[in-house]
Amino acid sequence: MTVFHLVLDGEAIDLSDIDIKGYGSAEDPAFHIYSSYLLSGREEEEFTAGLKQKISKMVDHYVQEKRYTVRLLLSSLVFLIVYFIGTLAVRDPFPILDEIIIALAASAVFWRYMKKRDTRQIMATDYKKRLQKAVDDALEEESLLLGRLESFYSDLKKLSPVELTDRIVSGLDGFPVPFGEEDMYHLFSRLFSSHMAKEEKALVSDMQDLKKGGYDPKSMRNRLLKAYGTGRYDIYLLAFYLSL
Repeated sequence: MTVFHLVLDGEAIDLSDIDIKGYGSAEDPAFHIYSSYLLSGREEEEFTAGLKQKISKMVDHYVQEKRYTVRLLLSSLVFLIVYFIGTLAVRDPFPILDEIIIALAASAVFWRYMKKRDTRQIMATDYKKRLQKAVDDALEEESLLLGRLESFYSDLKKLSPVELTDRIVSGLDGFPVPFGEEDMYHLFSRLFSSHMAKEEKALVSDMQDLKKGGYDPKSMRNRLLKAYGTGRYDIYLLAFYLSL
């Protein structure tokens, strides 16, 4: 499993191709961490803690999603059982309503119990521990590609917002991929695109319009400057993304 630790203007972006679908696999997971420099001290501790937390959430989410249908069916069964018992055994002035409320409450409690139980399954806990141990044992390596990417972003940051919007509208130069780094670049580009689609939806929407073309340059400049001025998204990050 590969992890890219990218730092753009002091902000870290961690990208990974962690495959939670390998859940329960007998094969020991292994991590290869790339960064523009070797992490150490507090920075390394924060990075490791963050990656472990991400892994924990991913495993829990995967297990819960995998067991969703089972929990839904069992919770529905609990609802029906409690409802019919209440209907037959309890006499009250408000028939049906009380039974429905009690049955809903019982099925909700059962749902929460099953959700916690699923994430604590032995296999899930074991796999999570193995992944987190793999983070501690990860192979760390300096990456020329990430160094070039960070330097490329720094050069973009030297431009004023007006200069940058002019560059974006007129067409940015593509990022020059270092020789021999093509495969790693393609993996990075795919993971970065996935990250942006999830975390920067407003930015991605405008980027797609820019790639389509056919827009009015003046209108697009105003649109980008407005996005920058209102803090809707980072136009420097947009320019970086467009260049990949």
